[in-house]
Amino acid sequence: MKSKKLPRMRTQMIGKEIICQVSSVINQISHFATRSRSLHEQKEVGRKTNEALELTESTLNAVMRRQLVDNEEVLLQRITGVISELSVSTAQIIMQDFGAQRSFFRKDKSEEKSGSIVTKIVGKMYADSMICEAQGRFIFNLVREFRPAVCLELGTCLGISAAYIGAALELNQTGKLNSIEGSDSLGKIAMENMAKIGLTRTTVLTGRFQDRLPQVLREAAPFGFVFIDGHHDECATLEYFDEIFPYPSQNALFVFDDIYWSFGMNRAWRKIRADRRISFSLNRSVMGLAFKV
Repeated sequence: MKSKKLPRMRTQMIGKEIICQVSSVINQISHFATRSRSLHEQKEVGRKTNEALELTESTLNAVMRRQLVDNEEVLLQRITGVISELSVSTAQIIMQDFGAQRSFFRKDKSEEKSGSIVTKIVGKMYADSMICEAQGRFIFNLVREFRPAVCLELGTCLGISAAYIGAALELNQTGKLNSIEGSDSLGKIAMENMAKIGLTRTTVLTGRFQDRLPQVLREAAPFGFVFIDGHHDECATLEYFDEIFPYPSQNALFVFDDIYWSFGMNRAWRKIRADRRISFSLNRSVMGLAFKV
């Protein structure tokens, strides 16, 4: 189950720790050069990587220090309004659930392939599944400062994280988000929420990730920002990461939510952190950030 409200002071502490970790990575930059290359090539690779990491550090610093301006607050308040409606909604939805269950409620193979039909109350689903406001604003600030041209999300759900990403893109006046949701019912609600907020740069595609993702990768790449928050299964998470990884832009950021959701999800995150294709990673709260520079 996802964490509940995080204090704003906690967000500031997260930012300071992130900046310290990035600075530490930059101090060890020589390890990114391939040993088999000539000394000149190593220096050139190190110089370019160092520049990219310094830019990333500067951007993360800006993320944590930035103050919201009036038009940002207006848009974020619209998201808050939608959240307020969802949190008290007693509406029931019938949906196909393709996601993983916690270890003591695991689906069998046929359910993972075809999805299980479940009935859920919207308000309870919001309480159990949605990111909190502090996390949402952190994602918003990341997209505002990194200014990705194309974003990808796996796991739209009710559309709250997509709304924070989409709001940042609207204010950036550039970029687009492709968000994939396994359930048609949830995808419809998410698009209704985008319309309420006034977001025009977000597209919600419904269907199993393994069916939808290849098309999105072919047609929308390269991706500067990837948010993975669906099908909380160790093997599935690693497979999606491997499938997406050939398609990032330069200085791309992968964000994994719920890295403590299960032992399997935590193992998946540790494997991603250790992956040599990742320039560096940060482990904060229930989210993991992995950078490719």
